[in-house]
Amino acid sequence: MPWCPTCKSEYREGFMICADCGGELVDDKTYEKLEAERRIQKQSADELQAADEEQLFQNMADEGQLFQNPANVVHPIYRDNSRRASENRSSGWILLVLGSLGLAGVGLGILGVIPLKFGNIYLTYGVMTAIFLLFFIAGAMSIKDAGIFEKKAESENSLKDILLEWCRENLHGDELDRQIGAEEILVQEILYLKRFECIKGKLNHQFVNLEQGFLDNLIENCVYDMVFGEMGTSKEKITS
Repeated sequence: MPWCPTCKSEYREGFMICADCGGELVDDKTYEKLEAERRIQKQSADELQAADEEQLFQNMADEGQLFQNPANVVHPIYRDNSRRASENRSSGWILLVLGSLGLAGVGLGILGVIPLKFGNIYLTYGVMTAIFLLFFIAGAMSIKDAGIFEKKAESENSLKDILLEWCRENLHGDELDRQIGAEEILVQEILYLKRFECIKGKLNHQFVNLEQGFLDNLIENCVYDMVFGEMGTSKEKITS
């Protein structure tokens, strides 16, 4: 049976020209030979592209460019403000307690309730008072900072809800993959980075003045898996 090598359509005996593309039809053996040559060429091209992408990924890793924004601007590592508030509050109370107990001990020593003997009692009590007073002040400042971080965390949580809601309504994995040409990307690490930067670009375009460290953390931990689901490539695969 004759075949069109371009359209890959089969014709009945007696046809010589393809009705769709106008190409000359070939017999079964010639068509199979051409198809085998195409498969070999495609496999070679895919292997070459994969090697190029692997080399590109390795170069990016060597130069420390992974997970940077398109302008290669390095942003400070994002730290969750809720965690910072908790850490500051815990350390603040510890310092307050230590400072209070220390100052109370110094006061009792000065009053003679706790008999302490030192070479120079005034110098010793003065130094101890200064140290425990610093503990107390540092503890108070840590608790104050905890309140500031809590307010920032509340603001970030509200912004996070807005961003996630927008992503649910406007970002679709299949559509984003078409935009970045995902079918032509053979290396999963490169695919992850392309998807990551595509999401980040759309969010930065829609919402101005976003903190980039916060945005990177949100995409990595929430948005990427939400958009791509099982299609996605986890960061563990990239960093392993």
